Parts: sequence; C-alpha cells; structure tokens
Amino acid sequence: MNFILRSLEDAQIRGIFYILGDIANCYPDLVEQIHRAGHVIGSHGYYHQHGEKEFDASDRLARETIAQVPSCRWPTYYRSPYWDSTP
Repeated sequence: MNFILRSLEDAQIRGIFYILGDIANCYPDLVEQIHRAGHVIGSHGYYHQHGEKEFDASDRLARETIAQVPSCRWPTYYRSPYWDSTP
C-alpha cells in the first residue's frame, strides 16, 4: 500500500478509497494513513456481501466502523459490492 500511496503522491493524484468496514476494523492504521495522505474514504459495505436484508445494517456498520478511525469522519460516499453508489 505504501507504494500505491507514494505513487499517487508523486503524481499529485487524490482519490476515493472505498473500504470495507471489516478492513477498517482490522486495519484502522491503514485507513488513517490513506486518509492523512489526502484521499477520501468511502464505505464499501462491511463484508462485501449483497442482499437487500443486509444492505442497511451492513452500510450502517461499515460507516460507523470507518468513523471510529481517528482522522476520518463519517464517510459521505458509498459504493456497494454490486456497483450502485451514492449520487
């Protein structure tokens, strides 16, 4: 990941990293590193699963988990594992 972040920095490119809540939970330092490098953190659900019954709970849990990373605030972008996203 350091190589990717360095390459983006060298090219002066900022982007949105859509992160699973489970990854944010396991690797909060990585999420913070991405955010501190100037990139936006978006939610990608919690476990990368599809299903209408789980959608709201997965999205809410992922957003709450990402928001617990010290430098991140509530993610404003969402991209589901199946391509729909926030406007």
